[in-house]
Amino acid sequence: MPGKLHKKLIARAANRAANDGFFLGSALEAYRGHYGFSDAQLASLLRCSVENLPRLGLCKRPDPSSSSFREDVERIAAYAVVDPLALGRLLREIDAISALRSGRDTTEAAGLLMAARDREGETKSPDEKSNRENRKHRR
Repeated sequence: MPGKLHKKLIARAANRAANDGFFLGSALEAYRGHYGFSDAQLASLLRCSVENLPRLGLCKRPDPSSSSFREDVERIAAYAVVDPLALGRLLREIDAISALRSGRDTTEAAGLLMAARDREGETKSPDEKSNRENRKHRR
């Protein structure tokens, strides 16, 4: 029975942590809310089991502006047994979405999203293409 009680306590703490920006659970909750993901879909994205999500949610959310962000994400991923690249992408995406929603540092956030889109090979809108061509002709 101690195992069941322990899991219930961890799950309860993780639910509370989802409302506190200090914890990684707040980023997971924001991602769930933004995309309408279930726990199973989130676990699939992070390449982990659903049972690992509460453990992950109780970790301290890494500072995105810190020079140790990558190392922090890797350490958290190893502890919670999740894919570090997927976790890093999730955190960067949620930070960009949050910045766009709040109006803070929208230039940086828009740049992050545009860079991500460019890497995925999406086509540019006609306005973006003509702006690029105009810049080339001005040089």
